[in-house]
Amino acid sequence: MGLDMYLMKAPRLDSVTIQQVCATEEWFGYCKRPNEYRTSSFEEWCGASQDDLPSKKVMELLRPYYVERFASWDTNHVYPHSDIIQNVGYWRKANQIHRWFVDNVQAGDDDCDYHEECTKGILEELLRTCKRVLNSSNPVSEAKRWLPVQEGFFFGSYEYDECYFDDLRHTVEVIENVLATTDFDNEMLYYVSSW
Repeated sequence: MGLDMYLMKAPRLDSVTIQQVCATEEWFGYCKRPNEYRTSSFEEWCGASQDDLPSKKVMELLRPYYVERFASWDTNHVYPHSDIIQNVGYWRKANQIHRWFVDNVQAGDDDCDYHEECTKGILEELLRTCKRVLNSSNPVSEAKRWLPVQEGFFFGSYEYDECYFDDLRHTVEVIENVLATTDFDNEMLYYVSSW
């Protein structure tokens, strides 16, 4: 249990929202299950009703993006799964990064839902902010000013210690990789958290 944080990538299609992409991905996953394992309805399985699904036209536009990938929860466990939305960044209990996204992308609404798109400009700003703190002659003072910790239930440490700065270094790696590998004309990025 704790704060898990994700940067997710989805295809950008005209007039298709991230919520429609999520619902379509859930529907395709439900339909892919063998009948003997479909012991619950779609609503019971994923918490949404078929009325929440986008039009068949939108679902058919998204079908080519529903592909098998390989994921892992650690280096010893790799498994195939199918999805539309890719996880391109992950943090655990990096509450200062979570707070930054809540303040700069979620308009202060700290929940476990998708909000505004993380544009290239937003991610570049996060990258600059992390580097500003890491490269400062007084990083703790700069950290408190630019990337303060966020308290919360199971949100991790509130200390400005080596783990805090490791989270910033990790964020720099993630954001630099995402900026280098994302086609912002054809792909969209979203931050989402869970706890």
